[in-house]
Amino acid sequence: MSQVLPTVVAIAALLAGVTFAVMAEVFVMASGANSTPAQIQTLKTIMWSIAIGTLVCTVVSIVLMTKHHPWIAAGVGVAPAILFLGTLFVILVIDSVK
Repeated sequence: MSQVLPTVVAIAALLAGVTFAVMAEVFVMASGANSTPAQIQTLKTIMWSIAIGTLVCTVVSIVLMTKHHPWIAAGVGVAPAILFLGTLFVILVIDSVK
């Protein structure tokens, strides 16, 4: 059976995850425009968490692709995108409740 399509899906998922992580970083930076120093420190922690989580997911996804597990690699690669969308949803729901 050909491994081309699963590998292409894994690469696309990995690119989507990294793209969403970059969007999350920009989103967090934009939300700190008029913040206090304590809030800015919290935002820095969130940004480092996003960066480290994305780096780990990217490395694990690449390793899984080299071990010929492209479908699992696709799931790991798209994890940052799913987490960002979940975080965005929570932030919007919390903001609408206020």
